[in-house]
Amino acid sequence: MERVYTVKQARLLAGLTQEKTAAEMGISRDRYMKLEKNPELVTVGQARAFCRITGIPFEQIAFEREK
Repeated sequence: MERVYTVKQARLLAGLTQEKTAAEMGISRDRYMKLEKNPELVTVGQARAFCRITGIPFEQIAFEREK
């Protein structure tokens, strides 16, 4: 079974800052911070961009709130 990462873990694993990630996704840092805290709000397009930027497959990122 493959490891599943939170959005924050995936970003950190890729060596990215919130600022760099937001810029690559074409959104503000404030918006990105909200998405990192509330990943269930990420759109399909944003999820695709995030996976491309981090190099981590969609299946390995938990785009849902931690329990």
